[in-house]
Amino acid sequence: MGSGLQTDSNCAGFSTGIPNSARAITVLLPTALWNTRVSMAWLAASLTFFVVAELLTTPLGLSLLLRNAPARFIGVGSGLWFGSGALGYLIGGEIGAL
Repeated sequence: MGSGLQTDSNCAGFSTGIPNSARAITVLLPTALWNTRVSMAWLAASLTFFVVAELLTTPLGLSLLLRNAPARFIGVGSGLWFGSGALGYLIGGEIGAL
């Protein structure tokens, strides 16, 4: 009975996190059509949706990965999860520095 509640919690987290990441992009779409400067509130709204989406989906993704991995690969799966995040941040930083 306890695992059913956990699964419902995971579904609720994903079902609210994924639309929030779509909203983060959708908020900025109207500003692409304007030829003038826009307020920083547009960026703040987009980042707010993105942070909420990341907070809802990232821990659930790691939890699902570790729950479904065989016992002998839990350490490898966890290392790959955090290593891929670090590599993504490194690449993003290098692209941003261009």
